[in-house]
Amino acid sequence: MSSQIPLGGFNPPLFIEIDGRDTTDPGVRPVVHNFKVSPGYFETIGVRIIRGRPFGDSDRAAGEPVAIVSETAARILGNGRDPIGERLRFRPDAPWMTVIGVAGDVRNRRLTEQPQPILYRSLEQSSDLSLALLIRTRGDTPGLGASVAREVRNVDPDLRSIPCVR
Repeated sequence: MSSQIPLGGFNPPLFIEIDGRDTTDPGVRPVVHNFKVSPGYFETIGVRIIRGRPFGDSDRAAGEPVAIVSETAARILGNGRDPIGERLRFRPDAPWMTVIGVAGDVRNRRLTEQPQPILYRSLEQSSDLSLALLIRTRGDTPGLGASVAREVRNVDPDLRSIPCVR
């Protein structure tokens, strides 16, 4: 699951702070796009983790806040260094997140644009009421949308159905 899907529309960028670096000047504050994803997201969409590790079952709400950055974000955040182990946050009152991995780039807005810097957060460690369910299948998929909608209603009959994108 994810709060965003690649090419899924506008995802406003966020300024981030890097522990130990002066980023008070808006001209030097790094900007990233924020995706909240569940374990298995990268495998589902076919993006590999280049360094570090993906989110796992231990990255829950009570655990240490963690993040994964895209290759483009790693270049911006790392400033020539490996960003794994760096601590980041969105605002002064937010908890620090430790970078645990670097994921391959995706074109998150348009196919004609270069990849934007993305910071992936563990869905388990954030609260978001709007999610996308991503499913990878092989072979014919007739009736898949109806089957998935039925299973979602079995889990929670109050959830809204959202059209299936293929």
